[in-house]
Amino acid sequence: MLKVLIVDDEYDYLEILFNKLNDIIVDNIKIVKICNDGEKALQYIMNTSIDLVLLDLNIPKINGLEILEKIKSNNIDIKVIVISGESEFVVKLLSRKLDVEKILIKPFLIEDLVEAINKIIFKLNNDRIEKDITFRISEILKLFEFNQTNIGYRYIMDFLIICIVKNYKYIKCTKDLYKEIAKKYNGISQECIGWNISKCIHVMNKMTEKKILKKYFPYDSSPSPKIFLNEILRMYYLA
Repeated sequence: MLKVLIVDDEYDYLEILFNKLNDIIVDNIKIVKICNDGEKALQYIMNTSIDLVLLDLNIPKINGLEILEKIKSNNIDIKVIVISGESEFVVKLLSRKLDVEKILIKPFLIEDLVEAINKIIFKLNNDRIEKDITFRISEILKLFEFNQTNIGYRYIMDFLIICIVKNYKYIKCTKDLYKEIAKKYNGISQECIGWNISKCIHVMNKMTEKKILKKYFPYDSSPSPKIFLNEILRMYYLA
């Protein structure tokens, strides 16, 4: 359930927006607060856990741009959709490169707002799934002696997350997945990804107790990257 704060000083507009959103996506969002000035909105944002702010820019006391600056400077993890009828404020917003999910100019179609909200819901759900996958993989990898600050360890995590998101149970070829990981990191080749993963697993083989390796790799106590990654996948799906 997406927790939403609406910030706008136009009462009639707020009522229409509130009713339309509740009618269309009532199962996916909960409007937890409506504020008609920036001071109240900022206080709520600073002290309450919410997922999304629908933010007008031209509001009294503290304007929407100042709220966005505070969100940025305080590292607050929150999504913002700007809803504004003032082109002057929108121009300032774009010039300051403040992070917002969408800018909607009044009057806008409610369908455009619903589409933007649904994209945020989809992204947040994916982020939560990925966090769960990351945690479970990291717990399995703790069985082995990895240097978690090594870039190869990060690539191993990326590799396994991609496999699980795509529901791969077994990897026949690693090259295509190395290529997919490389897309995340500008200037890094798939060969570099593969080399770092291989090096990280090679060091792990030397550092991990032989009885641990023998337990999970009885036929090869110094597993290759492909064998190791497939075993981690098997352990993940069995857990």
